[in-house]
Amino acid sequence: MNRLQLLVTAFLLSALCGTINSRGHEDGHHHEQISKEARESPADSLIELYISKIKEDPDDYYNYTKLGASYIQKGREVGGIGPYLQAEKILKKSIELYPDGYAAYVYLGQVSSYKHNFRKTIEYAGKAIELKPEKSIPYGVLGDAYIELGMYDEAERAYLTASMIVPDFFSGTRIAQIKDLKGDTKGAIELMKDSIQQASGQNLPAENIAWAKVMLGSFYFKTGDLEKAEKSYEEALQSFKDHYLAVEHLAEVNAAKGNYEKAAALYERALELNPKPHYYLELGEVYEKLGRAAKSEELYGEAEARYKEYAESGIKGHSRELVLFYARKNLNLDRALELAKGDSEDTEDIYAYDTLAWAYYKTGNLDKAADAINKSLRLGTRDALLYYHAGVIYHKLNKKEEATKYFDLVLATNPFFDKEAVNEVRYTLSELGKSSS
Repeated sequence: MNRLQLLVTAFLLSALCGTINSRGHEDGHHHEQISKEARESPADSLIELYISKIKEDPDDYYNYTKLGASYIQKGREVGGIGPYLQAEKILKKSIELYPDGYAAYVYLGQVSSYKHNFRKTIEYAGKAIELKPEKSIPYGVLGDAYIELGMYDEAERAYLTASMIVPDFFSGTRIAQIKDLKGDTKGAIELMKDSIQQASGQNLPAENIAWAKVMLGSFYFKTGDLEKAEKSYEEALQSFKDHYLAVEHLAEVNAAKGNYEKAAALYERALELNPKPHYYLELGEVYEKLGRAAKSEELYGEAEARYKEYAESGIKGHSRELVLFYARKNLNLDRALELAKGDSEDTEDIYAYDTLAWAYYKTGNLDKAADAINKSLRLGTRDALLYYHAGVIYHKLNKKEEATKYFDLVLATNPFFDKEAVNEVRYTLSELGKSSS
């Protein structure tokens, strides 16, 4: 599975008291997350501070804004939707007290991004820009929403505007993501490294820095450099202990290296920190590799139950991993196609198109699969997963030249992204070579 996709779409994204954090939003809420959200985090002291201030002066909108921002930061640090929902309620109270509260609109935009209501994010960011067009922060939030909707040119313009106003850590990390999406992963790596270095002299939350290091590691992983990816994830944990994203990505690296016992332990730890549905899928796949079929099936069942809870709560945008799981297992393919269609509604996101293409392929609609995969590849994104899907689809269409091109790109881009898929690619290229000769 493409882990950078989850970082960019799953992180999803970004705020702290007085500043705006890097992009990142999480999944929906379920019963076990209540205890996770109760974990202590660096934001707790700020929450206590502003609660006490509100008790002293319940009509001061500023303290409500700060309290809402502190709850957003807690959500980033411990995961789960609870802190975000608390932030939303508090921020709406701030606007009720002061309708022209610029910062409250910015933070509400971040909460809307977390909830995958990106049209609402655009609305909130637009209001903030209307109030203070000289500020860089709302342009970043606006760009985040545009990325999720697949409106990449608009996102880039918003990020560049933010950078022209204030060329800082936040604008730099966002522009790095655009570079990666447009095929310049090496440029994205250099810009992310520069942004992290730039942040060293700023008083930023440790979680922000850890997030950027995880993102840097994901860029390295995309290029097949497992050692540098692992180092970046370990450095993220040095910046922020028990950063669940770093733990989960370390598990991914170890699985790619074949260190399945270590990968399993790390995925177990990631689940303790934040029980996301796709963590259950990933851990299940590792246990499958270890020959523990019963444990694997138990985890798959748990993942499906969690995804069902999300769907019932109306939270969209988290079904791609489940679609790819169904496709890999050749299970519930009609349901997989239904989920992929739903995920691709109201967005031009390249990974939504990729998942849709794979669902069409698995259900035998090759023409629609080819159309969707071409839309997924339109930016020139260098991603072995996209290339693999394209190669398989074109091979099935008996278009050998296109299939060979994309299979070669898989091996040139990242021969570690999926061991079984890479073995299939090598075998198919061998057969295509024999056929040509």
